[in-house]
Amino acid sequence: MHFKGLIPEAARLLPALDVYAQTSLSEGPVAQHAGGHGRRPADARARPWSRAEIHGHEETALLVPAGDRLALGSALQRLAGDAELRARLGARAAERARRHSIEPMVDAYETLYRELATRS
Repeated sequence: MHFKGLIPEAARLLPALDVYAQTSLSEGPVAQHAGGHGRRPADARARPWSRAEIHGHEETALLVPAGDRLALGSALQRLAGDAELRARLGARAAERARRHSIEPMVDAYETLYRELATRS
């Protein structure tokens, strides 16, 4: 475990992690990048409405209430002791991140625009 504080461009460090735990109330894009690397299993969610839309508990992450240290500790212990769970959650998180990335959105808009252009 490393407590590094503020790290500019932290997403570049994600491939080296086994588990990514988000406990900050103000972090943003690193959480999404972590999913893309399959490193999104533990989340002490600050805003249930923002993270629950992307990550489901026991689907792509272990979600715990913000500020609940015991729940976070329990989730991290569970992940530390269960390589299969880490792999399953990580694979699902990576797939979900790919589905919600910019490329599929651009492809969908391009398909729509081409379809609309042929109607004119």
